[in-house]
Amino acid sequence: MNERKWLQSTKLLDGATSTTQSNPYPIEDYANMMLTIASGDSPEATVKVVGSFQLECPDFSQGADKDNQWSYISVRNLEDWTNIDGTTGISISTEWVESYLVNTPWLRWVGVVINSYTTGTIDVSLNGFSS
Repeated sequence: MNERKWLQSTKLLDGATSTTQSNPYPIEDYANMMLTIASGDSPEATVKVVGSFQLECPDFSQGADKDNQWSYISVRNLEDWTNIDGTTGISISTEWVESYLVNTPWLRWVGVVINSYTTGTIDVSLNGFSS
């Protein structure tokens, strides 16, 4: 029997206070990925999950094209199991902590992008395991 390989909690963003993006994180060794988003200080923003299949590390700060292949990824809220479209993203307008299952089949890289930022602080952590 194969043992699961666990990814300890890794901060993608720590106290973000502006429109920004995380660095791409390599996830090809993990079958299942979860994000935990914690917000504070009267937040108003949208967090979108991004991913890539390409071998080379993508640049999420640049537009997606044939040499920088990435796209928005859907997630599922672990509290009520609702699906959130990747292009819509996760709207944050209150202080809370929520966890999401990331739709990661065969992705090599994952990250997050904060846009529509107005105020507040946002932390995003990544956890995962192989099956």
